[in-house]
Amino acid sequence: MFQLTYESRLALLASVLSTSLLAMNLCAAEPATAELPKVVLLGDSIRLSYTDEVTRHLQGRAVVISPSRNGGDSK
Repeated sequence: MFQLTYESRLALLASVLSTSLLAMNLCAAEPATAELPKVVLLGDSIRLSYTDEVTRHLQGRAVVISPSRNGGDSK
């Protein structure tokens, strides 16, 4: 039967932990500097009714863009 010394077990544990930490960093979410996707709300009834709720729901995941004034006639 193969047995590891105490020092070998510590070295193996350190190797496994460092590899795990590296893997977790590589699989982490995109860095905070990455540009968030943009969501554009159009249509006065939708935009005026849901902008605040959609903005809260998507906070940190997307930038919600909504025109500040009435879109006007579609003609």
